[in-house]
Amino acid sequence: MNAGFQREQRFSFGHRKWCLQRRRP
Repeated sequence: MNAGFQREQRFSFGHRKWCLQRRRP
C-alpha cells in the first residue's frame, strides 16, 4: 500500500464527515 494514497483517502473521508456535520444545523 502507498502511504500517500492512504493519507489522501483518510483526508477525503475526514473532509466528507466534516462537511456532513457542518451541513447539519
